[in-house]
Amino acid sequence: MQLYGLTSGGTASCGCLRSEAAARRRTHGMSKTRVYRIWAGMVSRCAGSTALKHKNYGARGITVCQRWLRFENFYADMGEPPFTGASIDRKHNDKGYSKSNCRWATTKEQSANTRRNKWYECRGQRLLLKDIANSAGITFSALYYRVNKLQEPTTEAVKHLTRNRKLNQLEKETA
Repeated sequence: MQLYGLTSGGTASCGCLRSEAAARRRTHGMSKTRVYRIWAGMVSRCAGSTALKHKNYGARGITVCQRWLRFENFYADMGEPPFTGASIDRKHNDKGYSKSNCRWATTKEQSANTRRNKWYECRGQRLLLKDIANSAGITFSALYYRVNKLQEPTTEAVKHLTRNRKLNQLEKETA
């Protein structure tokens, strides 16, 4: 039957042309991969007004750079997620998705990097207050009180609290 179609001119191919045409239409062959789903979700949040999270992204003015509207360019810039569970994260939440503003992040990094968190400057670094307290070995509540209630600069509050902690430790040792 197929042979008759080919010899009579009723068909142009035995079926191989269809698969060759499909291969030509395929651009990257990665549409079923995790990195592609991450990219598609990013574009959807920013550009698709019907996306569930659009109000927190596209409606806020968060965009995807022109280059990254093509998956191949996004993949060339970011590559595969470097570890299981990695997700795309914007370093600065009020800026859009681009190579200079994005990184692969852990769930913990993602949850710390939200609009609801307040960032503080301490010793030339931009940190969360809980992280400053942990690294200085002081209580979060004491640091929070000095910075937010007494309006002390973060570095000064840390100096004051660590000085008091050292004095308390010295008193305990000499007693």
